[in-house]
Amino acid sequence: MSVISLQNVTKIFGFGDATTVALDDINLKVDKGEFLAVMGPSGSGKSTLLNIIGMLDRPTQGVYQLDTRIVSRLRSNQRAKARRDHVGFVFQSFNLLPRMTVLDNVSLPIAYRGGGTIRRLKKASAMLDKVGLKKREYYYPRQLSGGQAQRVAIARALINKPSIVIADEPTGNLDSASSRQIMELLRDINRGGNTIIMVTHNSDLTEYASRIIYLRDGQIEHDQELKKGEKVDLRKIKAAEEYSAEVDRNIKKTRAEEKLENRKAKK
Repeated sequence: MSVISLQNVTKIFGFGDATTVALDDINLKVDKGEFLAVMGPSGSGKSTLLNIIGMLDRPTQGVYQLDTRIVSRLRSNQRAKARRDHVGFVFQSFNLLPRMTVLDNVSLPIAYRGGGTIRRLKKASAMLDKVGLKKREYYYPRQLSGGQAQRVAIARALINKPSIVIADEPTGNLDSASSRQIMELLRDINRGGNTIIMVTHNSDLTEYASRIIYLRDGQIEHDQELKKGEKVDLRKIKAAEEYSAEVDRNIKKTRAEEKLENRKAKK
């Protein structure tokens, strides 16, 4: 059963000669419980697609259906409620509030719903326990490692029990070890029944996904089901030849930098 359905969705920014087509006649269905990886070069429409699915933006044309509801027919307050109750967001830069403790950051979405202080803090503490950070609940974001901060962000995304988790390059600011921990956590969340939609530039991370779509110039150029543990081979996607070479160069550069850092740490 499709939890997300986009039909002929187009998103245009600007006016007249200054218009930019960010999404061009997109048709996409995402089933409940899928782990969808979204790939493509910068400017291909990945972030715009996530913003529309997350109800942070509206399509210029086309129909977006979330479960059984057509999103364009919802009033602004109804759309905000649907976003709050059904979608959790995980960002590359964590987006934690620096002057609030870990516990308060995670409990914040419940506060927006009007939940009582004791109840929301108990729920936040239980969620932090699930991501292995209960002992850090009174820390501040600046006292956490990158991997720990992202786990806090994931706990916050899950606190309202959303059916969909949108992750925009969740490992982009992390080293390989922390990235693996975050991806294993997202996989466990997916196995619990949540639908995951993740943007990534790292083809190695697609082994955690059940499906990958590749965007270019606002269109879906490739849509592939993945077997358990299978990674997408970008070299086999004709539209991704240049992008594949760029991704390979970036991965090699990152690995070389990590090796250098490890050598410095040993000294």
